[in-house]
Amino acid sequence: MRKKVLQIITRSDWAGGQKVLYSLVYGLLKHYPNEFEIEVACGKENGMLIPELEKLGDTVHTIPDLVREIAPVKDVKAFFQIFKLIKQGKYDIVHVHSSKAGFLGRIAARLSKVNKIIYTVHGWWPIEQYNGVKRKIFILAERFAAHFCDNMVLLCKRDLDKARQWKIGKEKQYAIIPNAIIPIENIQKGKLRKELGLDRNTKIIGNVARLDPQKNPLRFLNIAQQVLSERKDVAFV
Repeated sequence: MRKKVLQIITRSDWAGGQKVLYSLVYGLLKHYPNEFEIEVACGKENGMLIPELEKLGDTVHTIPDLVREIAPVKDVKAFFQIFKLIKQGKYDIVHVHSSKAGFLGRIAARLSKVNKIIYTVHGWWPIEQYNGVKRKIFILAERFAAHFCDNMVLLCKRDLDKARQWKIGKEKQYAIIPNAIIPIENIQKGKLRKELGLDRNTKIIGNVARLDPQKNPLRFLNIAQQVLSERKDVAFV
């Protein structure tokens, strides 16, 4: 009998956490089709994640009041919507992603007596963006929610060190699983250099990130400005 798995994430846009979730769903459906039945729940905005999952034949549930911003009334409604979905779905495993869905989903899953609850931490930006009292409040919230899951997946040692420093979770819960790097075949070497009209002696420094505050795109521009004021054999892309 296949195990029922529910993946939950706050937003349905096509960012890092969503791509990780998509990769997990894709991999499980492709390599373990007879072992797992996968469903996904996310906020109601019509992001790219939803149609991409539907192409895989995956069932996607939208949680009307699940939003990234702190909104007490919506958050309470979203909790009960998630709780109802989990109770009705009778899932064997609930895997939550992102801070808001991670907090509400873990508590709802534990109250629903789900056998296995996993939380993937896609970086600690939700905490690190704040200082002082706000940071302490979010650390306490993560400490509290850690009691409601069996495993915490962290993407790198730095995130693990932060979890230890802030006393979020316990050693037995931690597991480091870095994001997968998928090899690309038939790469045309030198294509970008040719497209930009750069010679072989010019070094190319690239930045791949969405234009959001936590990715700090202005810092990349400031670095480029400083470097280019001193040397001309570098191109920033």
